[in-house]
Amino acid sequence: MEDANLYTSSSSSLGSGENDPLINNGLDADKKLKTKASPWHVIGPVFFLTFGMGALMALLVQFYTEIFCNSYYQSKTDIGVTSLSWLLGTEDPMDDSPLPDIKDCSIPEIQTIVSRVQAILMFLDAGSSLLMASYYGSLSDRYGRRLVFRIFAIGGMLTMLCYIAVTKVKGVLAVALIVGAPLVRGFLAGDVIALAAVQSYITDCTTSQARTVAFGRMVASALAGMVFGPTAASILILETGSVVGTFYLVLVIQMCFYFYVTLFMPESLDDQAMKLARWNASQRPKLNLLQKVNLFSALSIIFKAEPRHITRYAVPILACIQFLLSILTRPPILLYAMLEFHWTAYEGGLLISVVCLIRFIIIVVILPRLLRFLHNRWQLQSQSQHQQQSTNNEDDNGEEDENKIHHRILFDAWMIRTGLAVETVCFVFAALATTARGFTWALVLQSVSVLAQPSVRSLYTTLVDPSEIGALFGAQAVLESIANILALAGINFIYSISVGTVPSLFLYVCAGVSGLGFLLALLIHPLTHQNDRHRP
Repeated sequence: MEDANLYTSSSSSLGSGENDPLINNGLDADKKLKTKASPWHVIGPVFFLTFGMGALMALLVQFYTEIFCNSYYQSKTDIGVTSLSWLLGTEDPMDDSPLPDIKDCSIPEIQTIVSRVQAILMFLDAGSSLLMASYYGSLSDRYGRRLVFRIFAIGGMLTMLCYIAVTKVKGVLAVALIVGAPLVRGFLAGDVIALAAVQSYITDCTTSQARTVAFGRMVASALAGMVFGPTAASILILETGSVVGTFYLVLVIQMCFYFYVTLFMPESLDDQAMKLARWNASQRPKLNLLQKVNLFSALSIIFKAEPRHITRYAVPILACIQFLLSILTRPPILLYAMLEFHWTAYEGGLLISVVCLIRFIIIVVILPRLLRFLHNRWQLQSQSQHQQQSTNNEDDNGEEDENKIHHRILFDAWMIRTGLAVETVCFVFAALATTARGFTWALVLQSVSVLAQPSVRSLYTTLVDPSEIGALFGAQAVLESIANILALAGINFIYSISVGTVPSLFLYVCAGVSGLGFLLALLIHPLTHQNDRHRP
């Protein structure tokens, strides 16, 4: 299935790190697992993991809003100074006294605080994951992928316990738990690291020909989880009137995943591969502190790649485009909807489910059919050309391969341009929308922008040597983590300072970012076979 390479996951392969004699936890149990590893051993669990992630997306926005709304209405003093008086233990964020409904909390003052707090917490999550990515990559190479999955599950359970505890305590302890939750999540193999481990697991147990098909199934599984997770959370909130039930649901999911990995999931790496990784790690020179924290050394691969069939600087341009797309992953859309249209986590969760469902259909149904149709058309064109002008079979085969590469690059380039163009226009439409219906339609139409993501990844796999794909994904992981931090500190900060005057300003900024990506995508185009031959 040639079209399957459009599905390549956006997560990065786990990289290498320094030698560290850590944790032999579970190795004895690994030896007992004789079942051969298969991509399906992680594709199935990905659905439940993204189900839990999706359930928390809209819920956490309402959770933080309720906390700071309660504090705001209880303090009765200046919001800039004492609205967080409960930080010092003088107020109970979850007091049982009568409090306003969540819709009464959608005022600019509270929105400013919530957006800034969200930015700080997400920054802590992304920053801690960035610092630990290389370490866990080395750990998984030396001791197996299952160890990283177990650590991820433990981190998920502890994070949910932190959120549950926040609803039952007050003062400084509540603040410590709110701040500690993203740090626990990041340092104990956060979401980015777990998704990288999933991709590494699939790579370990598939051939290069079958790998892209497996990645496509993984993306489909992830999107399916994102479709049902927010809807389940919305229904649970509607039935119980509380967000706590969803925390318990995600806690159960993480517990089940831990026991599944420990008892049933086979290790994708054999003992010889892990021993070799440990030996290689022991032979590396000891790194000083500056070298350990140098996160940018992995980026050199982006500028070393010299693709043959596309513009010379395509790889750094693609890296820049993915960097810009990562900045747009988590803008404060739901906060804005709560302010302008008085949404709650219920409406937000339903919207997320609808958007993810549309993206699922585009990737699983529409995109493969479109590629198959174009592939058949290109094949007929190539056959017609070869019948008209042919010299010998060897030249014909070489020319046919060149045409396939040319058409594939051209297709991916246009998908990237289309996705970014739709993203730009829909951000502007969302900013101009004056009704909830118009705003919803803008975000629904924005689902088409998912075309850009798989095509960016697909081009990566064709522009570098197969032995460098892991290094390239590692570099992209660093860029995405940095982009997430900048997005949280930048986009959320813009919203927090403009929410009282021009709350839609951040949407125009997002449109500008995606528009810049569209302009960069215009610089990517395939070279003709003749230009390729004479390229310096």
